[in-house]
Amino acid sequence: TKGFPREWRSSGTMYRGKPTLSRVIVSAEVVQMCTTHAFTLEKEEIMGLLLGERRKSKDDDSKSEVVIWGTKALKRLDRRKDRVEISGEQLAEAIPYVESLKEKFDQDTVVVGWYHSHPHITVLPSHLDVKTQFQWQTLDSSFIGLIFSVFNPLKWKDGPADRLQIIAFQSVDCTKESDLEPEIKRRHLQSKNPKEYRQIPMEIIPSSKIFKSLKPIKASTSHLYENLHSLLCLTAEEEKDNYLKALQSH
Repeated sequence: TKGFPREWRSSGTMYRGKPTLSRVIVSAEVVQMCTTHAFTLEKEEIMGLLLGERRKSKDDDSKSEVVIWGTKALKRLDRRKDRVEISGEQLAEAIPYVESLKEKFDQDTVVVGWYHSHPHITVLPSHLDVKTQFQWQTLDSSFIGLIFSVFNPLKWKDGPADRLQIIAFQSVDCTKESDLEPEIKRRHLQSKNPKEYRQIPMEIIPSSKIFKSLKPIKASTSHLYENLHSLLCLTAEEEKDNYLKALQSH
């Protein structure tokens, strides 16, 4: 967690070795934005932050649920095909942006998770994903990760078709949690890794069902279009940086 902004270290409750998140609610607009971002690159992973709020679970007072209604695409520091990284500087730069959304949505908005893509591979989290997610959870036990698996064609009798898979997950410290689900226990015994992933129930609904007033519903739509524009700028900036690095290496 070294390098994380101070504002992030006081958010939420630290992971104490037990599950604290009951479900994740994601707006359809966020899914659309993240999917669009994921399809911009076929051979490299992309990444971004998820914005929304944490609230008490309606089904279990001891747990919380996360509601996601916004995103912020991030510039990649590592362009390898099998990993993405986030720096403390990027998180610090995101804070003013998140603050501006509080007024725009008329909602208390914070960073509640992160997302990245898995092009041409399974949607299931890798050991590196689990490690990264666990670092987030040491700061906030309700922090959530979403993975978008893209460019995975299916063969139908009428011809090939693309398949989109999404998973919401958190990391589990198998050495601390005493009441592990059978599936997690099985993976832990097979891999011998102290950290594994736990799939979190996810519900995708329109923003009109998340918000009770018209202002945040309209803000959700404008936020989507603004993000699409910034995504184009971000992609161009990444390609320019890559080009300059190639020139310097020759």
